[in-house]
Amino acid sequence: MHRLTAIAALAAACLAVPGVADAQSTPSGTYVFSTVDEVGQLNLAFTVVGLLQGEATPTTLSATTVNTGSAVDLVATQCQRYALLAQAKPGQYQLLVTVQAPYLSACRLRRVVP
Repeated sequence: MHRLTAIAALAAACLAVPGVADAQSTPSGTYVFSTVDEVGQLNLAFTVVGLLQGEATPTTLSATTVNTGSAVDLVATQCQRYALLAQAKPGQYQLLVTVQAPYLSACRLRRVVP
C-alpha cells in the first residue's frame, strides 16, 4: 500500500512541474520571436515567453531539452544566450526557436534590418 502511495505522489509531482505539460503539446516547427520577455529552464523544460512575429499577444513556448548527463544541453545553453541578447536589445534581433516535438532542436539569432 505504501508503494502505491509513493508512486502516486511521484506522478503528481512530475505533473506539477511547470512547462513539462506544455513541452509535450508544442508542435514541431520554427517559431520567430520578435521580442523576448522571459527565458528559463526548469529541469528538462526550456521555456521562452515573448511576441511571435506578426502577433500581438505573448506566446509561451516550452520544449524538452536533451538530457546529456551532468552537462546542460548545449542547444538550450546557446538558446539562452541568444534569448538574453534579444531581450537586452528589443527590436534589433529576432530569436528563431526550432522544435521537433517535444524536443528543442535549434536556435538562431537574426539581426533585424530596418
